[in-house]
Amino acid sequence: MAQPRDGAFLPFGAPAPGTPAPSPRDEPSPAVEGDALRALKEALANVPHEEKASLVHAQRLAPGLVDDEHLRGFLWAENFDVDLALARLVRYWEQRRKVFGDKFALPLTLNGALRDDIDTLKLGFLTLLPVPDEEGRAIIYYTNEKNPSSADEKIRVLWYLLHVAMEDRNVAKKGYVILAKSSQNKSLSDFQPKWALALGGTADRVFPIRWRMGHVLHANATFPFISNAIKAVLNQGQRRAFILHNGSDESVRASLAQYGLPKRCLPTDLDGPISVSMDAFVKERLAIEGGASASNEISESVPSSRSNPAKSTLADDMTSKSRIPSKVALSHVVSEASENSTAGGNTVPNNVLSNEALTGLDSNPFVGNASTPSAEDVANALAQTPAAAQKKKRDESNLDEGRKRPRPKAHPGRHGDPRMNLAVETKIANPSMTHADALIAAGYVFPDVNGPGKKLAAGAVVDADGVSLYQRRNQLIRRLRLVRKKLEQEM
Repeated sequence: MAQPRDGAFLPFGAPAPGTPAPSPRDEPSPAVEGDALRALKEALANVPHEEKASLVHAQRLAPGLVDDEHLRGFLWAENFDVDLALARLVRYWEQRRKVFGDKFALPLTLNGALRDDIDTLKLGFLTLLPVPDEEGRAIIYYTNEKNPSSADEKIRVLWYLLHVAMEDRNVAKKGYVILAKSSQNKSLSDFQPKWALALGGTADRVFPIRWRMGHVLHANATFPFISNAIKAVLNQGQRRAFILHNGSDESVRASLAQYGLPKRCLPTDLDGPISVSMDAFVKERLAIEGGASASNEISESVPSSRSNPAKSTLADDMTSKSRIPSKVALSHVVSEASENSTAGGNTVPNNVLSNEALTGLDSNPFVGNASTPSAEDVANALAQTPAAAQKKKRDESNLDEGRKRPRPKAHPGRHGDPRMNLAVETKIANPSMTHADALIAAGYVFPDVNGPGKKLAAGAVVDADGVSLYQRRNQLIRRLRLVRKKLEQEM
């Protein structure tokens, strides 16, 4: 894939520079919004319980998690199309359970679901810049020079920062852009398909804040080898708004300015004025979130040992475009113009709750209490449920079994291969994706997949392990068939 030496390059096809990405609709009248909200609630009530089990569990434990403001966010994300908003809402809660495991019903705060990820956040590989772009969209800045080794850790930090961005209601409506700086010393082995899927595809499919544009700066020599995998996880709209910026630092900044990212919006890494201290950011977020208990997401009907509950994250009507979010203190941001001044593992976690835990809470320890629980209270309550006790018993039994007999060796393509597991997840999440694209998105590398005279059926295309694409595709088809069969048996 030949790339220009300077300026913007649109690898998957995109509008000309200056053409805005699709924007949300104008503010609806209160009557239209009210009708859509009622319709969404009615549609949600008619969804089979097994399809919304994660959402129902969160609603039982902390009703404020799924309040009207939460639902409105999904309506805005789908331009008030009730059916699309409903599908996005259900996907969000199912994905949140996968990402956070048994902590998914805790508030997404640093003293809640993210309490074990503070050190990862402090690495600074992913940052929410304190100013929006010229369209009023949040800027998520990613640099792969400071990457943690686990894709799961990175995904949890992404979820947290997007929730912080949504504290500004205007930003929540307008969406966000990804600004990614590529390190030249990274190799193909550093590519994490699960992280690419979360950053490029899953987040836009489930969040009530929409992905608007993606900018990759100084794409290194590995991009042509991973471009098919990246393309596979992006939807058609994202492919038209995925832009590479090459050349000198000056030409890259000029190119970014054409897409609503002038120098004033850039971090010091890119010769902009914004310097971010993640230590200060974490300290401020802990101060904001710590005194507000489960502030933004757990209702006042659920018990709290803390006081001063905060308002809903989407409820604050913030009209300023100068800060993101305007509620957050910004002492971690230092302008170069006034340096002395201070401004305002690649598998799904094993501790995901089972369907038993999601549907078997006959006794809710918080019902009838008058105050709001701390994150520790909620976690302890989850551990005391009958389903959690059964899971612990099973885990102990499995541990004993594991001591008695040796584990089988992992073999490419079988259940122990995380790439095949991810390919199954990717194909299920994107039914229209071809089997080959799902395999590539999951991390299988087929160097000659587009080579002349290569025939899939003949087995001429092989991956780095020497296994043909034809065999890999058949393995994936068998795994998908097993998943469907298991689902049918459970219904």
